[in-house]
Amino acid sequence: MVSIGDRAPEFSGSAVTHNGVKDLKLADFSGKWKILLFYVADFSPVCPTEVAALNKEHEKFSLNGIELIGISTDSLDRHKRLIKETLGGMLQFPLFADTDGIIGRSYGVFNLNNRLERRATIILTPSDEISYFCVSDNKIGRSTKELFRVSMALKSGDACAVNWEPKT
Repeated sequence: MVSIGDRAPEFSGSAVTHNGVKDLKLADFSGKWKILLFYVADFSPVCPTEVAALNKEHEKFSLNGIELIGISTDSLDRHKRLIKETLGGMLQFPLFADTDGIIGRSYGVFNLNNRLERRATIILTPSDEISYFCVSDNKIGRSTKELFRVSMALKSGDACAVNWEPKT
């Protein structure tokens, strides 16, 4: 399993993007803050709500120099169906199809029991150092507000006390 301060494992694969399916790798996002959003399944009770909420908030993250990257074991076809049925066909960030769990395994978030990714949030610095790592119960969705707050706190480089909020 990876830890805070480790260099993020490089990965590559096919992802559904706003421009169709592309072969991408972590290095394609080099020099930017990145949030890896591992999630269970496109049509589970919680995950579509997260993808939709993050898609809606994408511009706020992007304008602050933060790239969102979704990763699950779902196929490209399931990702496309999710985008069509949940997002009205418009996706703002890539969704990787980690069908064999290779990416999840490299980050220690692939569940061997059910062969799905765990709900994990990993924030990477522009130099691909892991600065935040959180795995939560698959039944509990992430808060886009908290994800933005934590990202901005890390970007600030300052010590951020309890209830710190970004000034943007």
